[in-house]
Amino acid sequence: ALPISMMARKPPWNFRVGSLEAALLAWDMTRDIQGSCRMPLTVVTERGGKQYSFIFIAVLLGVRAALLGRFVLKEISFMPLEKQRASDLVQKIRDALVGRGHELQTVYLGLPCESAACIHPTSKSHDLQGIDEQPHFWRLLKLSCKRQEWQSILASCDLLVSRRREVSSYLAAAIDPLAALHARIAERGTLLKGRYS
Repeated sequence: ALPISMMARKPPWNFRVGSLEAALLAWDMTRDIQGSCRMPLTVVTERGGKQYSFIFIAVLLGVRAALLGRFVLKEISFMPLEKQRASDLVQKIRDALVGRGHELQTVYLGLPCESAACIHPTSKSHDLQGIDEQPHFWRLLKLSCKRQEWQSILASCDLLVSRRREVSSYLAAAIDPLAALHARIAERGTLLKGRYS
């Protein structure tokens, strides 16, 4: 057994949390924010011949956005919820990393996901236990910083966020085409019923 003085300096429960673990924790902790949308964001850089990955969770709430992560650089570990777009978050990440000698290689955007409270507003929290157990695309859109203009990358970030519902329904149709077909038939039947009533 360890002596008490050693336990006080290095307790066994004092473990290091990496950026991926922090992103998963942030993903889970932000799931019930009413009206919010969460989007995984990964930035791959190169510095001194080594490759680095920075994983974040962008939380979007109306015209405001925040960024959660866990890194040594404080300016990219947390960006508070304020009036900004997803592209503004990516620009701030780029500025901080380039200032430290990193060269951006790739930006990966995950599928923006509405909060559990938005999907089922009348459900109680214990009814939503399995909502985040559904498959989710953490790397849906790959943006190459070497092959694309930077303004094009920023515009792609905002476009994905603004079209997130269309992208989600398209992916659902691609994954389960029969369910998508039934949903379209049911929707069309409702529209026809309303038109001839």
